[in-house]
Amino acid sequence: MSDKVQIYPPEGTLDQLSITCQGDEDVFRAKLTKLVRVDAGTQATYQPVPFEQPYVKKALTFVDLAHASPQPPGTDVLFQSAEVFLNSNPAQVAVYREK
Repeated sequence: MSDKVQIYPPEGTLDQLSITCQGDEDVFRAKLTKLVRVDAGTQATYQPVPFEQPYVKKALTFVDLAHASPQPPGTDVLFQSAEVFLNSNPAQVAVYREK
């Protein structure tokens, strides 16, 4: 199974990016594995879960590092610092996944 790649527009907010990535994980039945800033916006890469394995939905939490807060309890670090666009400006976010 090949990875799924999505590019999100640069003008999105932190909440929009978080909700969209969470929704795409569920639609693609895939886990977010890469988040980078590209000319067109924020590029997310998802690795599909093989059909013979159960897909377990786990919540993602995005934190803007410009307004950092502690790691939410009950989460694992997915990305300590991913370069993205928020509100059409370059930004860095931390991303956590529910355990």
